Amino acid sequence: MTVNANYNNGIASKDDLKITGGTITVYAVNDGIKGRDSLAVKDSLITVIAGADGLQSNNDEDPEEGFVIIEGGTINITTGLDGVQAETSLLVSGGGFGGRGMEGNANQTEESMKGIKAGVDLTISGGTIKISARDDGLHSNGTMTINGGDLQIASGDDAAHADTALTINGGTLNITESYEGLESLAITINDGTIHLIASDDSLNASDGSGDGMMGGMPGGGDGFQSGNGLVAIYGGYLYVDAGGDGLDSNGTMEMSGGVVLVNGPTNNGNGPLDFGSFNISGGFLVAVGSSGMAQAPSETSTQYSVMHNFDVVQ
Repeated sequence: MTVNANYNNGIASKDDLKITGGTITVYAVNDGIKGRDSLAVKDSLITVIAGADGLQSNNDEDPEEGFVIIEGGTINITTGLDGVQAETSLLVSGGGFGGRGMEGNANQTEESMKGIKAGVDLTISGGTIKISARDDGLHSNGTMTINGGDLQIASGDDAAHADTALTINGGTLNITESYEGLESLAITINDGTIHLIASDDSLNASDGSGDGMMGGMPGGGDGFQSGNGLVAIYGGYLYVDAGGDGLDSNGTMEMSGGVVLVNGPTNNGNGPLDFGSFNISGGFLVAVGSSGMAQAPSETSTQYSVMHNFDVVQ
């Protein structure tokens, strides 16, 4: 089925919309495929080219409605605004997905041009997802959980942003371009493989209040960061290449397992690690970069560490 919507939306329902098969191509000047109460997609080949959102469920009057579920199939989306937008929850558990669609970012957009966006909760448990977005690649106004899947993201702002909590339990996350890589008040990595390139901070745990001052104290020791931010790493593999801070928490940082490699900044106004306190009890950590604001893990840590500053740039 091919839909040419030259006036408004391509396929729309005032209640629930379920797509369970077929090959569907939608060209729409506004939203591509829209279910007000819910949108569910499974085992379909879908192509959407839309002037506004690609896939959308927008019921903002009932907290039990306004959700999107993608359980399989192949979906390719090119849009002027968000690729997939759910007013409440958004779940991706399988299939292949391609889409394209800024706080502190001079290139931030006034309109929402995010790859995948949820108003309350975003959960990704499987599938192959490729995103190229001018705004955030993955975004939630509440929580985000990545349990699995193969994700490749190029973003003009954050690669993955959740207002309250971002948790990664598995999967492969390859971020080839971002302003900030992972951003949330609380960032927890339990497992998975993450390769991340950011022009500013690679990981940024912040409540958005702006209370956290520039953190590092030359020679190590706790910095001046204040706030409720948390970066917690308990397992997995994390490699970051940062133009700003490598791992930044406007609060605390902790690590008990996993492998973390930080290729940090060359600007002495940033550091490979930036935190209020950092307790490390296990895992393998190497963090290199400019020494002007360099910090070593807190002396209360049960796992020892060493910090060395060179007199000349290496």
